Amino acid sequence: MGFLRLLLATLVLTSHAGVAPIFTGVLAVECFYAISGFYIQLVISEQYRGQPRWVLRFYESRALRIYVPYWIILGMIAILSLLLRAPMTPLPLITLFHQAPLSGDAWIALLSNLFIVGTEEFKLIRILDSCGSFFWSQQIIQPAWSVGVELLFYAIAPFMLRLSTRSLVLIVAATACAKYALLSGLAELIFFRTTPCADGLLNGIVPLEMGVFCAGALCYRFYRHYHTVLKERYWLWITLITIMTAEALWGMSVNDAITPMVTFHCYALGITLTLPFLFAASRTLRYDRLVGEISYPFYLAHIFIINHLPLPMDGWKQYPSCALKWLVTVAVSYVIVRCVEKPLSRFRHRHFRTNHRPTEV
Repeated sequence: MGFLRLLLATLVLTSHAGVAPIFTGVLAVECFYAISGFYIQLVISEQYRGQPRWVLRFYESRALRIYVPYWIILGMIAILSLLLRAPMTPLPLITLFHQAPLSGDAWIALLSNLFIVGTEEFKLIRILDSCGSFFWSQQIIQPAWSVGVELLFYAIAPFMLRLSTRSLVLIVAATACAKYALLSGLAELIFFRTTPCADGLLNGIVPLEMGVFCAGALCYRFYRHYHTVLKERYWLWITLITIMTAEALWGMSVNDAITPMVTFHCYALGITLTLPFLFAASRTLRYDRLVGEISYPFYLAHIFIINHLPLPMDGWKQYPSCALKWLVTVAVSYVIVRCVEKPLSRFRHRHFRTNHRPTEV
């Protein structure tokens, strides 16, 4: 599913670049959560479970996978921002420390930037505090908030993914009902007060996103039981046709305030249901794993490249400019993968060696 992951990262880039609706980026994040649930259920079931101290080994491997590339990109962005005197990152954080070096806000913002912890709670703070968040402006890599959500998933995954399939289905159903209540203007059922910006932040509320993560885990369980049937290559073409049809229907149904959010969640669900078929068809494709590895640094680095690569972004010129920014982001991400993630992956598989064939995630 490496090509799908890069496609989703591209959707985020186009939405941030202003050449696609912002809902496409939100959709991509939702799908990333489902893919994460699929892969984490896979590695726990096939690599870690049954091994000695497997929960600790799982945490160590996830920390290496997430933090090492993040810290490298964070350092690169911080240094380039200072050299270019960028008005955005990380100058607000430096200014905050200069004005109040001993304040709790400054240290919370610093720890959040270093460990991606707390960015997901900022979403809730923003909802509960009149849709404004002081900490949001202090983030050096603002898209990393979704990585913070996934870190919470990883923290509970060794325990939650031991639940029965029926329990996971109940979690998915409960969170889906809560999301629908939020979209229907019933936010007080969840937050006990009216929240005017809750709809736009729906994809950042951790308890509600747990259902998307569990849906991905359920897709892996389906794949595990029916993988022999799913090996036929025609499933790939059926899946692609289904996704394109769903996208066309989604685009035609955007006609009021509620419908776009409802339809895009249905579209995300449609992509989630295709994961077993995509995985069965793509796991043998050449370069699919490499493309999937590129998607993570691509996601982290893209917004800095968009904001600081001096290219015209108005009229028809925005499309070739966006394409060039995409190419630059891919090139930078490829270098990071070859120089950092590949050696890191080899170390992880040596250090966390199991009795099963390792699966790159």
